[in-house]
Amino acid sequence: MGLAIRLGAVLVLSVAACTEPPAPKHSEPSARLVTPPPFVPRTYREGEKVVVPVTFPDGSTAEVVYARELDLASRGVRPNTWALLDTSYGSVGRDFRIDPGRLEEVWRGDPIREYEGADGTVVPFLRAAGMDYLAFGFGAWTVSVYDYPGGGARLTEEERSLWARSLTGYETEDGFLLLEAQPPLRLARAGEYPSPMELWFGGPDGGVEIWPVQKCSPKQHFERSAGYASWCDTEARMYIGVQGDKKFVDAALAGGVRVRNVVFAEEPVSK
Repeated sequence: MGLAIRLGAVLVLSVAACTEPPAPKHSEPSARLVTPPPFVPRTYREGEKVVVPVTFPDGSTAEVVYARELDLASRGVRPNTWALLDTSYGSVGRDFRIDPGRLEEVWRGDPIREYEGADGTVVPFLRAAGMDYLAFGFGAWTVSVYDYPGGGARLTEEERSLWARSLTGYETEDGFLLLEAQPPLRLARAGEYPSPMELWFGGPDGGVEIWPVQKCSPKQHFERSAGYASWCDTEARMYIGVQGDKKFVDAALAGGVRVRNVVFAEEPVSK
């Protein structure tokens, strides 16, 4: 499912902790997730190249430059990031499902309950396909924080209330999602793991992902396999990963994708 951690004296992966069966379907409302059209960012031409100014969820900015035949922007862009909720007994980590589209476009159905969000907003708590989600609407984006329907990995009522009140965000002028958090919630910084903060250009048939790092060596980190390649842009301090058919991957490797003019909101943490 992705990042699901509770940090205390010992790091506990909570993926295997969900042992309690979900409630019967008739006992609580259910909802469903709808996938709206992708977010297609603005671009401009620079000779035979296309340039996309981008904003990461933490406010870091950059320009992605690619060969016109790759046609990355039309594939749509989806951000990814995660956060930690600090409590008196440890920390609870979750990564997000982030969808382009307003809350009412992405989620259909009735919530199990509702929580008070920042600035008097309402944060619905919904169940879909055997998982629970706190759903936030930030402009033309929806951020869904997943939870388990039972077991030790499930968020407590207090933790869900804190998530609802602490996470905020908005749509930037160029249409990207910018997230902010108030203590005790802390958003991931660029380069922080176990899950990267990244931007994904693509869909089910493949695409390109970029994520910032502290430092890297192109020779040490270059990878190539059938349908995939990744390398590090040492000047930009960005990993670039490419997925797709051989023609697409070869075009990206032949100088078809690079990142420039990177401005970090915060200095990336060491990997």
